[in-house]
Amino acid sequence: MSEDTQRHLTEKGDAVFVVTRNGKHQYRYYKEYLDQSIRGRTKDSMWLPSVTTITSHIGPDNFSVGMYWALKQVRESDGDMDAPKRSGTEARDVGNKLHQDIDNFIKNPDAPQAEDNDLFMLWHRELGSHQWVASEQFLVNTNNGYGGTADAISLEPEGFAIWDWKTKDPGYTIRPSELAQITAYALAMESMDHPLTPVKAFIACVMRDGSGIDITPVDISPVGHNAKLFFIGQDMYHALRNAKGGKE
Repeated sequence: MSEDTQRHLTEKGDAVFVVTRNGKHQYRYYKEYLDQSIRGRTKDSMWLPSVTTITSHIGPDNFSVGMYWALKQVRESDGDMDAPKRSGTEARDVGNKLHQDIDNFIKNPDAPQAEDNDLFMLWHRELGSHQWVASEQFLVNTNNGYGGTADAISLEPEGFAIWDWKTKDPGYTIRPSELAQITAYALAMESMDHPLTPVKAFIACVMRDGSGIDITPVDISPVGHNAKLFFIGQDMYHALRNAKGGKE
């Protein structure tokens, strides 16, 4: 199983969080103290569930939503029963490519960019001028036991902002789970004493047909509705896991 690791210095500069993500998108971490008086490190945490695993328990019944979408794909393709699988794979590939190209741009803004990716070029025209300071950040909430990967962080006049990229078809709606997702990332950064902890959050929905980008501000208050919704989802995740005898 492949694993990737990132190191994040705390805001105070007294410790480093070493966060590892495995091929199942689970996360674990340890904290390495740099203060000479308490030099050392904590034990590795157990593997923690991802934010997206937890938020899958939020909102409408996923089976019903998926079945409705699949039937719609079959109808629009004149009864082709393979259409849902093909469409789902294509949508996933498009989303992954956009994430990868944005990540490459933020990390290497002077390098040649993906001019062959129309959705990336749309993103670049609309959002490329922001002051991007980080992307694909591995995070853990040390208080509540979960991990995740934040798409990007920018520096805005009011402070740092966290961003989540979504590819959507026109007529979409932002799901409650998506609002809870980015809120959970912000809360994780706060628990880590992360130097880029955001004061604002945005979901940027890039239309798959290239018609534009919609930007939705998100309330990331730790006592707000989105945070409460996330922790309800986490309670449901643990309840279902315990019912299965601790298995995923």
